[in-house]
Amino acid sequence: MDITQVCYSNTLLNTNETVFGKLVELFSLGKIKGMFEKSLRPHKIIRNMVPLNRITLNEQFCKGEYSGSWLTQIGEGYFVRLFDYGSEISEENIKDSIKLGIKIAELQ
Repeated sequence: MDITQVCYSNTLLNTNETVFGKLVELFSLGKIKGMFEKSLRPHKIIRNMVPLNRITLNEQFCKGEYSGSWLTQIGEGYFVRLFDYGSEISEENIKDSIKLGIKIAELQ
C-alpha cells in the first residue's frame, strides 16, 4: 500500500457503508454495528480493494474515492482493515476482529 494514498483528518469523516460492509456487520451479530460509518485515515480506493465504506473527498491533498475500512489480497493471503478509528483497542476487540475475519473468509 502506498502511504501517500492515505488522507489524514483531524476530525471524524462520515462515510457510507457499502453493501459488503453491511453484510459484514450482519455476520458480526451486532458486535460492530455502525463501525464503518466513520473514518480518520481513509485510503484511496485501488483496484484490488473491496471497500466496506466509501467517502468522496475534494480537499486540497485528498481528491477522489476513499475507504476507511476495506479488504484486499496481499500475496497469497488477505489483509482486512476493519476499524479506522477508536479511542482504545482492547484484547476483546482483537478477538472479535479475528472472529470477524474468519467470517469474512467464509464469505469468499
